[in-house]
Amino acid sequence: MKRYLVNLLLLISLVSFSQNSKFRIEASYPLPIDQNFIGKYYDGVADLGVKYQIKELNNFTLGVSLNTALLKADRNEYSIIFDDLISYKVTSYSFEPRFFTEVKLKKIAKLHTAFGVGYSFMFFNVKNTSPEENIPNSSSTQSGINTNLQIAYDISKRIYVQAQYDFILLTNLEDGIPKNKYNTNINLLKFGIGFRL
Repeated sequence: MKRYLVNLLLLISLVSFSQNSKFRIEASYPLPIDQNFIGKYYDGVADLGVKYQIKELNNFTLGVSLNTALLKADRNEYSIIFDDLISYKVTSYSFEPRFFTEVKLKKIAKLHTAFGVGYSFMFFNVKNTSPEENIPNSSSTQSGINTNLQIAYDISKRIYVQAQYDFILLTNLEDGIPKNKYNTNINLLKFGIGFRL
């Protein structure tokens, strides 16, 4: 994870010296919603994103983006096997590459709407926090299609505030996990700020 942050900072420093940069960076707070395994147990920590504008048309802008989000959960469950209450912490990292298109609203120049489609990779790390039980830590990876809706409002030429909605449909689940809405549908609201480099 440290390597990704260093590479991101290096990329930002390089493009910040260009005059007509097409890069944007965004920082948001992810808020899990809905009655599923993420909405029920997880809290958002942070979401960081980088966008690159590929082409600008009359009424649209086309581009690519990469977001990474961090979610955490503290769980307590009764185990029949150990006949005890088991406590553990789950950390979820996600990587979301996607294509996006931004619509230009001529009547409201400071307001921008965007729609994105991509793929999400979610990594789950489970750490046992019950000292009396010798349960090994574990990790898993799940993935699926991601769609994103965004509304942004310009505060200045470089800075904007934003609200986003992400829907992730997990299609690649681990063996033994039932494929139902509770385990496959993830809904996130994100509120944050963006910066045009």
